[in-house]
Amino acid sequence: MPSAYRIIKEGLVLDPSDEKLQRDLKYFERKISHMEQKENVTIQRNPAFEWTYKYEELCRNDHKKSKYKQTKLKCYKRKTSIPYRTADVEIVNIKPEIAIFHRVISDDEIKRVKSIAKKKLKQSIVVSADGSSMEISDMRVSESGWLADTDNELIQRLSKRIEILTGLSTAILPVASHAEELQVLNYGIGGMYEAHYDFFDETSYKWNVGKQFQDSGNRVATWMFYLSGVKIGGATVFPRAGARVPVVKGAAAFWFNLKPSGAYDYETLHAGCPVLIGSKWVANKWTHEAAQMFRRPCNKNEYMYS
Repeated sequence: MPSAYRIIKEGLVLDPSDEKLQRDLKYFERKISHMEQKENVTIQRNPAFEWTYKYEELCRNDHKKSKYKQTKLKCYKRKTSIPYRTADVEIVNIKPEIAIFHRVISDDEIKRVKSIAKKKLKQSIVVSADGSSMEISDMRVSESGWLADTDNELIQRLSKRIEILTGLSTAILPVASHAEELQVLNYGIGGMYEAHYDFFDETSYKWNVGKQFQDSGNRVATWMFYLSGVKIGGATVFPRAGARVPVVKGAAAFWFNLKPSGAYDYETLHAGCPVLIGSKWVANKWTHEAAQMFRRPCNKNEYMYS
C-alpha cells in the first residue's frame, strides 16, 4: 500500500488535474491513516474473520497451501465440444474449483478488444450498502464498459469461444438470456476491488432483473480474460478458499459461483488486489442458470467441474 500511495503522489506531481489519481490518493490516505492509528495496538486475530487476514497475505503472496493440498492441484488437457480442440487448464484450487485456461486470447485480439472498450469506459459502480441504488464506492477503484456480441464480430467470436471451452451456453437473448455482455475493466495504479461475490444476493438481485434476466436465474459461473500483465500487484485472490490467481496475459480464470444444487458458494468470495506497478485489463463474462441445466446437471458430488 505505501508503494501505491507514493506512485500516485508522483503521478499527481506530473499531472495535478488527474481526477482519477486524486480519488485514488484520498482512498489510500484514509487507509494509511487507519493503519497508523492501529500501529501501536496489539490485535488478536479473530478466527471468525480469518479470511480478512488471508486477503492481505494472498495479495503479498505470503499465504502458502499445505503440501497435501498442493498435491491435489494439476494441469491437464481438457476436452471441449469440438473433438480436435483441447484447452490447457491449470487447477489452482480444488474446493471451490478455480481454474486458469492458458493461451485463450491472442495479443491481436486483446489489442482490438481494448480499442473497442476504451470508447465505453466509465468509472465502475456498485450496489449501495442499503441496496437502494448504484453508487461509486471506494471498494471498487476501476473503469468499466460493456461490449455486446452485436458490437463487433470479434466479441461474438470470443463469447462462442467461452462456450466451447466451458461447455456453458453464452447466448445473449432478449428474455431469459443465458449470459451477460462482455464487461471490460481497467485498473490503473492503485486500482482494486475489495472482497465480494459474483452471484446476486437478495439485495443486489433487483438491480439485475430487467426483462432480459427475469427468468435467467443467478450467475452460475465467472470467466475472466486477462488482457494484460501487471508488473506488481493485481492478482485475483479468494480469501476464504486461500487461493490466488496471478495476472497472466492471454489466459483466463474460471470458477462456478453456485454449487450444482443452485446454492450460493460462499467460498468464492474474491477480490482484486491493488495494482502497484502497471495497468490491469480484464474482461468478464457471466453465464446464468438459464439453459445450463443439461450442461451442468445436478450431481451428488458438490464439485464436479474437473
